[in-house]
Amino acid sequence: MQLFIYNALLKREPINSGALQRGKLLQQITTDIEVIQDRWTRLFIPGLSAAISAWAGLGILFWLAPDISLMVLCITLVVLVSIIIVSVGLSRRYSSQIFSSETVIADLVSDTVRGHLEARIYRYQASLRQLLETGEKTIIAAEKRVISNAGVANSIMLTGMYGSVLICFVMGLEHLNDKDFAGINLAVVTLLPLAIFDGLAPLITPLANYGKIEAAKKNIDTVLDSSHITQASAALEMGSITLEMVSARGVWQNKPLKHVPINISVKSGDCLLLQGESGIGVS
Repeated sequence: MQLFIYNALLKREPINSGALQRGKLLQQITTDIEVIQDRWTRLFIPGLSAAISAWAGLGILFWLAPDISLMVLCITLVVLVSIIIVSVGLSRRYSSQIFSSETVIADLVSDTVRGHLEARIYRYQASLRQLLETGEKTIIAAEKRVISNAGVANSIMLTGMYGSVLICFVMGLEHLNDKDFAGINLAVVTLLPLAIFDGLAPLITPLANYGKIEAAKKNIDTVLDSSHITQASAALEMGSITLEMVSARGVWQNKPLKHVPINISVKSGDCLLLQGESGIGVS
């Protein structure tokens, strides 16, 4: 994934490849990719394990008592949907806020470390400090909501699990009284919901942080969408600078800049004036 995105960016931004490799953009993209990989790994592996456990448990239950297995299957599906709604639906906005605030704070810290003398000279340390405090407060408040929602999802899971155990025990007693079950069958049927629902527990926290995956993916998509494949090139030779098929990209008055690519060649001793309104892409 990293190689794919890096190669795509280098092809699309050849004139800025040097700045890309050592600038903030690469750092941001690296962080975004690592977040996506880490979160998906935390979702995929426990999710696969939970699916295998549920499939095996429900299969054994269906073999022993089809009526009980259908009841447990319905409870499992209701619990799973409820966990997704509470963990993902209610926590998505807050986990996205956490990710965005963490990114802003990392940038602020990086800028402050590099420009602490400048901050002291121009006396904006207080402004930086206030921005850091605001970001920290946002993260703390959002983390509390995410943890709270994860706790609710965990309560739903435990309720479904122990409710299924009770239902399996009560319905299993009826089969035992009807001579359909042996004692060992009753024990197996009663304990199987523990194995079925236990696999859902590791999914709750990654699901609650799913908003971070969305935020990171949105960042990467924005970078890729804002760039385009170009034939731009730059050459610095003895006594001259040559730019070919160069145009500016960005946003001006809430609209994307659409410049016709230009060719410029400046020889030693020549002066070139680029004139335009502030923010239109002259730099």
